[in-house]
Amino acid sequence: ANEVGESFKNLVSTSAYRMSYAIAICYVLADATDKGLKAENVAIAAEMDQAKVGQEHEKNPQFEAAIAAADTLVWQGLASVIIPGYTINRIVWAAKKLSESDAVSKLPPMAKKWAPTLVGLSCIPFIVHPIDTGVTMLLENTIRHLY
Repeated sequence: ANEVGESFKNLVSTSAYRMSYAIAICYVLADATDKGLKAENVAIAAEMDQAKVGQEHEKNPQFEAAIAAADTLVWQGLASVIIPGYTINRIVWAAKKLSESDAVSKLPPMAKKWAPTLVGLSCIPFIVHPIDTGVTMLLENTIRHLY
């Protein structure tokens, strides 16, 4: 959502732009909560299965939930909000500077107004996979070693 907000930043009100970030952050929080609850349920089920056969369970369900939620929060925060938002922001900024330059002075005013937004929107599909892959690699080589 925030990538779309960044793309439309020059055309919409500040509150609409900020709302796109609020929506994206709500998604991140909901996904982290969902992943945490699922991890807790898996750990509880494993604990119950091991208790049936007389084995002691070594994992704390609440700890597993916290780890899953925190991991998702960091991954989603970077891959869904921070990095794409910054990337589209810079692309739209560059497109706006270009559309305002003398190099494209013959463009109609409406084209100059909408060009940065259209460039930003058209770049979104191309940035998703590289960002997701990069964030996964970053976490695998840093904080995921801790748990």
